[in-house]
Amino acid sequence: MYQPVRILLVEDDEDDITFFELALKKQAIATQLTTLTDGDQVMPYLTDTDEYPDLLVLDLNLPKLAGRDVLTQVKQSAVGQAISVVILSTSSAQEDNDFCFANGADRFLTKPTSIISLSAMLSELLVVTVR
Repeated sequence: MYQPVRILLVEDDEDDITFFELALKKQAIATQLTTLTDGDQVMPYLTDTDEYPDLLVLDLNLPKLAGRDVLTQVKQSAVGQAISVVILSTSSAQEDNDFCFANGADRFLTKPTSIISLSAMLSELLVVTVR
């Protein structure tokens, strides 16, 4: 029996959080979701938790500490090396994509506009994470 996939969602937009939660409920794979709304909360969370996330889903446009900086901090930390990081952003700029991959992101996805598209994205991410 599988343990739930632990997901850390770092997103400041309440509507996007709700959208993500709804899409997650449609998944066949069990998940455990933790949400943070500010970029500066990520490293303290990872430092203090006993259960590291299997998947970090990170928005680039965050208050206090930008997603680019969060990605860099996470991937430069010992604990962050083992965490799969997916950027989920409204940006489709090639420079953002290039930066994220160069700094350790596993995937760069543009936020979908429908629950069906987000559910399909999450389904694919969860299958890869469970393997």
